[in-house]
Amino acid sequence: VNGLVRHYNSRVHSFAGVRRGNDGTWVWEPVMHADDLAMTVDAWREAVAKREPYQCEHRIHMADGSCRWHLSRGLPVTNASSGELLWFGSATDIHDLKTSQQALRDSEQYLETIIETAPSPIVVTSAEGRIVLFNRACESVTGYQRDEVADQSMVQLLVPPACHDQVTSYLTELEELDVQEPHEYPWITKDGEHRLIEWRCTKLPHGRRLAIGVD
Repeated sequence: VNGLVRHYNSRVHSFAGVRRGNDGTWVWEPVMHADDLAMTVDAWREAVAKREPYQCEHRIHMADGSCRWHLSRGLPVTNASSGELLWFGSATDIHDLKTSQQALRDSEQYLETIIETAPSPIVVTSAEGRIVLFNRACESVTGYQRDEVADQSMVQLLVPPACHDQVTSYLTELEELDVQEPHEYPWITKDGEHRLIEWRCTKLPHGRRLAIGVD
């Protein structure tokens, strides 16, 4: 009930720094990465105080010298005979998952940087045709800032009414194709000018569409 660790299984030997104290309980704090220790201790103490399940993601020093991400969980269980509250815990290695997630975030950031700094207008619309991405070149061409066009219908806001049916049909055809042949249609700028742009459209997951233009 006081949060002291009485037992580990044999897997504890794969961790570095865990040792048994003079009172027979285990000292686990040295196994933690220094940057994760405080929040781990706080989470554990809070769980013990509230007698609630414990969960925490943190890095653990391994016996082979590496440091790997783990998901630690603890479940409070009352001993039926003694009434004592005990925690049964586990530590699941999630290092490969965490590194994959970080690699994905890095690649997404890299792609966003390329799109943002590209000299060509690039716009992404939702399955409903609303603007979800509007790069700097789009801002330069139209005079609109991205916060002005966010979640607006691309066709209704930027395409001349006379071209609505043509563009809608073009975008509908894209649902059956991954990439379409280049297609020209104008955008209306914020000051009312018509800018003829050649577009290449690509289908994205979840019904989104990416269009790259040449002004």
